[in-house]
Amino acid sequence: MPEGYLGAAPLPWRWAEEQLSEARSYWVTTIGPSGRPHVRPVWGVWLDDTVQFSTGARHASNIARDPRVTVNLEDADDCVILEGTARAVDDEQVRRAFIEVYEPKYDWEMTLEFLDVVYVVRPNVVFGWFAHDIAKESTLFQATATRWRFAP
Repeated sequence: MPEGYLGAAPLPWRWAEEQLSEARSYWVTTIGPSGRPHVRPVWGVWLDDTVQFSTGARHASNIARDPRVTVNLEDADDCVILEGTARAVDDEQVRRAFIEVYEPKYDWEMTLEFLDVVYVVRPNVVFGWFAHDIAKESTLFQATATRWRFAP
């Protein structure tokens, strides 16, 4: 690997948090029963250092069987990829906090009756880099590639 690649965090964590907070869609990858990846976009929020979302039956059953997930943001120019562990949370306080951030973000009314479970992904590792202007500056990706690790 080139010197500095995934090195001493050239991008500040606040940059990654901004991308995670402002993303419209989160591409969530779960592991299906046959071991194949299952990838779908979901609406969600960055809250309490976690990605939180609601989802349908297939993601839900995959997470129940194997909680390892990857979350990619939709912007490939300001790239953020989160690897972590998901869990289903039905706690009312967690669901209320999710709704408080979700409703204004998407201008979509959400109720506790509708939202019986929130999936909470705690990151193990997050990768990020700039990819825009890469044709003009071939070292841009290498200079900004960053890895943040989280305590288990």
